[in-house]
Amino acid sequence: MENKPQAKKYARRFILACAAYAVLVIIYVSVRRSLADLTPWRYLIALLPVIPVAFALYYQLMALRQMDELHRRIFSESFIISALLTGFLTFSYAFFEQAGFPKFSTFLFFPAMIIIWGFANMILSRSYQ
Repeated sequence: MENKPQAKKYARRFILACAAYAVLVIIYVSVRRSLADLTPWRYLIALLPVIPVAFALYYQLMALRQMDELHRRIFSESFIISALLTGFLTFSYAFFEQAGFPKFSTFLFFPAMIIIWGFANMILSRSYQ
């Protein structure tokens, strides 16, 4: 990135958003059974962990806007690889489900995409060195 202080600022905010997500998921998992009676409230509480994820995505977008052309290219290519590979893997697994494999939770799609993006980003970054 061209602007190192800006990059560090967004990285810190991204990490804080991820930490807030982890804390809210732990809270949600620990209280969700007791919320069964509070029908309207349980839906709102279920969305609480999504709020820091939205902030994390926003901070990633802001960091992307601060990147130079090479880093934008690496970021974009790794994201496209991640989207294509995640789509291919989940599409392929759907056929395995039809053959009797256990159901794959849609809850895992986004984390899988982020993990694949991270690996693709590392590999592409090294190829441009």
